[in-house]
Amino acid sequence: VSTQSTGFLHSTMSNNVLVVGGGGREHALAWKLSRSTHVSKVYVSPGNGGTALCSPLNIFNVDLPLQNHERVAQFCQEKRIQFVVVGPEQPLSEGLVNYLSAAGVKCFGPTKEASMIEASKAFSKDFMARHNIPTAAYRNFTNKEDALQFVRTAPFPVVVKASGLAAGKGVVVPKDVEEALKAVEELSSGLGKAGETLVIEERLEGEEVSLLAFSDGQTVIVMPPAQDHKRAHDGDEGPNTGGMGAYAPSPLLSAEEVKSISKIALQRAVDGMKKEGIPFVGVLYAGIMIQNGTRAPYVLEYNCRFGDPECQVLLPLLKSDLYEVIDACLSQRLHLLDVKWFNKYASTVVMASKGYPGAYAKGHAITGIDMACKEVDGVTIFHAGTSLDGASIKNTGGRVLAVTSVQNTLPESVSSAYQAVSFVTCEALFYRKDIANRALTKYLPALEAQKKQKKKTAILISGSGTNMEALIKKASSDRNYPTEIALVISNKEDAKGLEKAAKAGIKTIVIKHQSFPDRKAFEMEIDKVFLQSLTHSSHNTQAYH
Repeated sequence: VSTQSTGFLHSTMSNNVLVVGGGGREHALAWKLSRSTHVSKVYVSPGNGGTALCSPLNIFNVDLPLQNHERVAQFCQEKRIQFVVVGPEQPLSEGLVNYLSAAGVKCFGPTKEASMIEASKAFSKDFMARHNIPTAAYRNFTNKEDALQFVRTAPFPVVVKASGLAAGKGVVVPKDVEEALKAVEELSSGLGKAGETLVIEERLEGEEVSLLAFSDGQTVIVMPPAQDHKRAHDGDEGPNTGGMGAYAPSPLLSAEEVKSISKIALQRAVDGMKKEGIPFVGVLYAGIMIQNGTRAPYVLEYNCRFGDPECQVLLPLLKSDLYEVIDACLSQRLHLLDVKWFNKYASTVVMASKGYPGAYAKGHAITGIDMACKEVDGVTIFHAGTSLDGASIKNTGGRVLAVTSVQNTLPESVSSAYQAVSFVTCEALFYRKDIANRALTKYLPALEAQKKQKKKTAILISGSGTNMEALIKKASSDRNYPTEIALVISNKEDAKGLEKAAKAGIKTIVIKHQSFPDRKAFEMEIDKVFLQSLTHSSHNTQAYH
């Protein structure tokens, strides 16, 4: 993106930004923003041990009273903050964006009213119903006895949710009616205001995937699909957590499915928010259930910000400048950007304090972080619950580190992430050992089997191959497309389409028709070459004279 083409970027290396939050997500945001040519300093409040280590560079921790919106605004004016990026949902729901915007400070994140799409599950479900966004059947309850009666007579298995923000503790997926009744009792009485309203919905069976998008209030730019791992222990056992690992892109969805679902779940939501007078600017996160059998997509919930740890795999895959993307969102010019992503895979393994999500010990020294990043290519370690004590990093929170690796393939990404984890030493930490296991053992083998069943096709071109490009794009993006483009043949060595095919990884061959006595002989040679090409893997252009 050039300054001339959009007209909204600011002078190089002259801008300061503030990131609000102290987790792994916020470390990833600060890390990515600090690499922009438009950014001079990144302030993080409160930050963590990882961002503290970056102070010799251009990331600085600052201890701001985040609930004192006036003081935050004063800091932004003193430091000439170009914009604020709000990471967690809590300050969004408390109206930080509203106050700062009124004070003339630009913010990337939704207003208090728009953040209701996450802060109130009852609002979110009603919003989806109003705007024809597919979601599970549900009812909202403010009376506990009514909720208990509904659970006893519901015609389907249920999920019980506290409507308000509950720090990841507000959703129960009960095994039977007795557990559901218990969940109603506990959520309505044990979460304070967050449990005053309950949402009881049909339990859907299928695979979950996360679709996130940048939004400027009218345009959405979808990110690669990601999958996280909520349960604390291997095999999806143990209590729910904030997330023990993630990877992207997920092979669960094809490019065509991502495009289709983003229109239904993300664009439709942004259009609906705008229609209701509460435009959504920031990152919109849709938790999607792909139903078993039908593969129909249903929105389980919305988040009004980057997920954690999804952020730690998505931002490393972002090829475009994050500052430019955010600036475009704040200027309602997102439609002018061609946001690009690396054609790679990212995996992150969360290392957490033993006992998390329950009680855990703090203050244990962590070593080997620098060695892991040095010894394993493509690895970045984002800090969450850490502090810098002199020269020592110590654990201070439940989730402590997110060890992220970016590689050419998903198996390589997962393997190198775990290789990096092996360098990190701390007796107080644990981690899951099966991140992305479903993708490696189920999704990818299924895709390979499906690929083998597809018919292989050769395309004949004589020039630029405009129609060929459309066919290649369709075949590569739609997993249900019945054919695979295996070979491109031309009678001209300088045909521009040959270069396009080679860039797409497709074998190319030149067969000059002048060498054959008639068209039939020429076509027989094409058939022969096509059959021979199926047994060779080279993608170099070959010429037959």
